[in-house]
Amino acid sequence: MTLVGATPAVILLSGAIWTERRGGTRVGLVAIGAALAAVAWLARAPRWGSSGTFDGDPFSLFLTGLILVALGIAWVIDVPSSRSRRLATAAALVLAISSRNVVWIFLGFEAASLAYLGPRRLSFAASATSMSGLLLLAVKGGTDLAFLEPSPWAVFGLMLFSCGLVLKWLTASTEPRFESLAMGVALVAYWVRLVSWSPEFPSVGLSLGAILAWGGMTIGGLGAAFAGRTRSCLAWIGVAQVSLAILGTMVGAPSLPHVLMHLAASTLTILLLASFASGEKSRSLAAIWILALSLASLPPFAGFVTKFPLLATLPVDASVAALLGTFLVGIGCARLVARVTKEEGEEWPRTVAALAVVLLLGPFANLLYSLAARAATGLF
Repeated sequence: MTLVGATPAVILLSGAIWTERRGGTRVGLVAIGAALAAVAWLARAPRWGSSGTFDGDPFSLFLTGLILVALGIAWVIDVPSSRSRRLATAAALVLAISSRNVVWIFLGFEAASLAYLGPRRLSFAASATSMSGLLLLAVKGGTDLAFLEPSPWAVFGLMLFSCGLVLKWLTASTEPRFESLAMGVALVAYWVRLVSWSPEFPSVGLSLGAILAWGGMTIGGLGAAFAGRTRSCLAWIGVAQVSLAILGTMVGAPSLPHVLMHLAASTLTILLLASFASGEKSRSLAAIWILALSLASLPPFAGFVTKFPLLATLPVDASVAALLGTFLVGIGCARLVARVTKEEGEEWPRTVAALAVVLLLGPFANLLYSLAARAATGLF
């Protein structure tokens, strides 16, 4: 059993325990930095490898690094009610990303959902659905996605488990918080593993993925276009972006590097915009404009640089649906900007942060693509 891949999660969990006892922000930042260092170390030591419960493979390390960067940003700009709970949430989702065993994936999503339950009845229904699928898999097919035994009951169990995870993510996506965005990243990680590591079950990942992607992009785009609140608009945009990423996994190896690039850019952009557009006294209008233009996928911002190469890898019908979703998201971004810029305010440090994420990504797109391409190696 390979446990080295769980090192970043262990560090985050230790930081959560220490923060709960001692308080303060420095301990959390040290834990996040140490976890990032562990990711860099694992990336340079692939021999610890991908043959156990927790994989230190490039794919899981890329998405773990994304969650840690998002956590660091959220730690600085968005003060939660409980910092230790946020660290514990990140640790749980890192475990879910690093594991190919559905038991750990289930536990990771459940632990993360404790930080933000959302509608309680829907959250309970999602947990019950995932648990039912998990029990069927344990009895009829096994719990390792790479070694599932094909049978009708196992297929049904995998469908239940996947639907439960999607519903759990949707219940957490009512607000554009770090927890919901990180859960979206973990859901994409699960879907990639489902499609690439379960060759006996291609219909499950492809069929459910297509339904989720088409429905998510349409509903997310419509929700963003007609949302009455800024945070609701951003929450719907997050749903649309994760749905597009899942649609990209349906194509396989050609689109996966672009999926990872788009997921990274959209996650960080939404996280920053949710913070900058929600403040009543410290809004940065320039930062809001920059981030909104990026979410609308206009050049030369990161949304354009990462999304349109992804669209180029999709089939024609999928590209049309994705373009429609992009158009609706653009309407939502325009309404968001019109709503928040009625208030006066400017804060140049936030403007610089926004530029760093969505404008300067252009010159470094090749570096990000090389990391994403390495993360996608060997999955399909």
